[in-house]
Amino acid sequence: ELYTMASSAYSAALCSRCHVELSDHDFQNDNFIMNESGSSHSIQHKKCPSDVQVNKPKVSSSGNNTTSSSNNSGGVAVIDICKKAIISQQSQYTYSSVGSCTINALETALRLQLGQSPSVELIDAVLIIASLYTSSMHSGVSDILPKISRYHGVLQCIHWQQYKVQNIHFVTRKLQSLTASTAHDVSCIITKPPETIFVHRYSNDGDDEYVLYDSHPRPQQELNGAHFLIFADLELLNEYLRALFPFVELGAGYGLYGDMMNQCEAHFVQLDYAKLQQDNASGVSQLRQRILEATDYTEIQQQLNSIGDSLHDSFISNQQQQQKQQHMVKNPMEKIKNMVDKASQKIHDIFAEEKKEEKEKEKEKE
Repeated sequence: ELYTMASSAYSAALCSRCHVELSDHDFQNDNFIMNESGSSHSIQHKKCPSDVQVNKPKVSSSGNNTTSSSNNSGGVAVIDICKKAIISQQSQYTYSSVGSCTINALETALRLQLGQSPSVELIDAVLIIASLYTSSMHSGVSDILPKISRYHGVLQCIHWQQYKVQNIHFVTRKLQSLTASTAHDVSCIITKPPETIFVHRYSNDGDDEYVLYDSHPRPQQELNGAHFLIFADLELLNEYLRALFPFVELGAGYGLYGDMMNQCEAHFVQLDYAKLQQDNASGVSQLRQRILEATDYTEIQQQLNSIGDSLHDSFISNQQQQQKQQHMVKNPMEKIKNMVDKASQKIHDIFAEEKKEEKEKEKEKE
């Protein structure tokens, strides 16, 4: 009930401090503060997820490892553990596109797979495509990849797996092995509801670099817009992922819900080279021109919003089903009481009828 109220009255339950959507877990564990000032309302975490700090190694950061859309001569501060940070002044929230992080990740995968390089301009182009998804419903890769013509038949999912957040390093290890075994770039889209991020590895990268893209701002990490982080050290990437998706200790009694809170899923995707060969494509350069330079925004928006409508309908249907089940579970004693009341009334009516008959017989005798 709190979540529903906050979603409608408090800017889709986005934290006004870290701009991350509050989860059911936040509301159930009283990790939120509601603020009202006149007609304006806001909500924020008592403790933001990004307050979990990375244990940064003592590494000096030069002014050359940060690129942003800001023109400030001092540049934008960046976490010390990455080789380079590329930060936009915009994020998915700039466009009020709260449910678009999966589309952001898929669009980035497509563009890096087609040979584009991380840049502020690339981030801003990705955000525009993703903003065409106007639904507040969060989606997964399986919702988007098979149904959007821009991605379907171009990207293919070569592996999917669920992981415990404590084992997030298994994700990057799998990314490493798939890149080696396929001899092609591999992109990994990591979803831990309600957030999705993206990690990419180049197949011909002698420096063993990893590119992380995140459409969410992370103010506590001094990342105030959507950003690319380039890591030259796999363990430092794992350390950062553990900070983004920390293990949440819920205690006993949460069962399956507790397990789900500490799980993420990873979709490993790359260009569908077999399909490209079958279609007699002249190569990635022609595909790049067809996909990136002849973008049909109207078609993409229609397909994305159709998915959003479908997800919303499923959400409402599931919610109604849950309410029905909860009503059945909550009210068995009420049903028993009604049955007992009806039986008691029937017995009372029988005795009343018998008493009435006795009185009538006495009158007849008189």
